[in-house]
Amino acid sequence: MENDGLKIQFFYSTSVYCFVKDEIEADLLNLSRREIKGDYSSLEVEILSENDYAVMHPQTDIDIEIEDISIKELCLPDDLTALLNYCWDELRKCYKAKAYFATMFLLGSFLEGVLLGILKKYPKQANLAKSAPTRKDGNVKNFGDWILREMISVAYDMGCISYYTKNISDNLRDFRNMIHLHKVLNADSQTPEIDTCKTLITHMQGTCNEIIEWIRKSKEKQIV
Repeated sequence: MENDGLKIQFFYSTSVYCFVKDEIEADLLNLSRREIKGDYSSLEVEILSENDYAVMHPQTDIDIEIEDISIKELCLPDDLTALLNYCWDELRKCYKAKAYFATMFLLGSFLEGVLLGILKKYPKQANLAKSAPTRKDGNVKNFGDWILREMISVAYDMGCISYYTKNISDNLRDFRNMIHLHKVLNADSQTPEIDTCKTLITHMQGTCNEIIEWIRKSKEKQIV
């Protein structure tokens, strides 16, 4: 089978996407693992800027759909679970409205809520973590006084999240801190756009999955 004239258009921003024939969208990493039959020796590749790509392929409601997240499986208190569900629903509305700045703030709040809930659920492990924040008297701070950076570090020390997830979470924290506008003016980074939001939303879903798996393993150890 020959495929003369088939063209792949792609750009690189925070995430990489491509269009292959009839504008079927696929993640390039998944595409490389997908079996493609035929002779693609004459494949034409066109590199586009992000702006050109956006003009040629405007976003649709399907493009900006956000999947549910497994909040209930985190086994947090009912009131916190309800608040996190509300936060996730509001995040969806902001993202669909292309309010990416607001989306980042809600992502940061969501992450903080999840981590604080886990710390309170496992206080012994959290307080004994090497990066647990302390007061001037040497005692560990009350959980309500912890900042997001400290929560992320302790969650990593506890084994709740991976090193990769810790680093991405720190990046999300930086975006969340843009709620202080003077930090935006003094920062080198730009305000978040759609691809940054897509990446960090996917990251948040993965973070919850990591924590859920850690909870499952913790329960198994207690049983043994």
